[in-house]
Amino acid sequence: MNKTQGGTVGRSWLGNEIVFFKTGTGIKKIMFIGGFSAADTVSGKELSEWAKEAEECLFSGENFGEFKAAVLFAKVTVYVVPNVNPDGAYFRQTSDIFNPFHDRAERIRKNNPNTEWTANARGTDLSKNFSGHWMKAKMFERERGIFTPAPSGYGGEYPESELETSSLCGFIRRISPDFICVFSDESRGIYTDKCLDIKDNIQQKAILISKLKGFPLYERMLRDSAATLPVWVKNELGISAFSVGLGKDEDTKNKDVITLCAAL
Repeated sequence: MNKTQGGTVGRSWLGNEIVFFKTGTGIKKIMFIGGFSAADTVSGKELSEWAKEAEECLFSGENFGEFKAAVLFAKVTVYVVPNVNPDGAYFRQTSDIFNPFHDRAERIRKNNPNTEWTANARGTDLSKNFSGHWMKAKMFERERGIFTPAPSGYGGEYPESELETSSLCGFIRRISPDFICVFSDESRGIYTDKCLDIKDNIQQKAILISKLKGFPLYERMLRDSAATLPVWVKNELGISAFSVGLGKDEDTKNKDVITLCAAL
């Protein structure tokens, strides 16, 4: 039996590790990514617990949800990155004067007093720090009055400007997965991107998961999907991807959805 392996994708601006877990030995490579937003708590926890349970079931030979672990993970290899933004939660919870980014963060907060902090330590929204309709994303930012680092909504100076996203992109290029699923605490649903020419099998995968688990199916417009990871990996690397919102509350159905994303 192959036990889950782990490693480090890279480090954040504060030197925190961005860890990953690897389960399975199959030819088909799948990557699950969570925690882009500092406000994401459910998705990262669910992904970490999913990876742990997968390891335990694979080691013990037990069923993993609706599937036999040994059979499932002989067909696929799953890479799980639970939290891309390890600094974000820290900035939401505390104001440490010894933090090297403290003064910068306080200035950002002062300029945006009513905005929830979802960014990384430098005030960049990591979910919008990828190439793929990058200039259109910057245009949409300006329409919302965002020109500089902010608690939320600022995509950075250029694609992959942040240590977190540049490390993640390098990891994806090395692994070259067949499919990527981005998880968040967004309202429960399966989110595809209208600007992408999605292959029929990926579209059918999204539709099937939606029907089997009762997750609504949504199609994002360019305003919401520009400069996101799914658009980048599809346009530049030819990797199919979509996003899954798990909601704000933990639910056993969430783990079933994560497993289906690996199995189908």
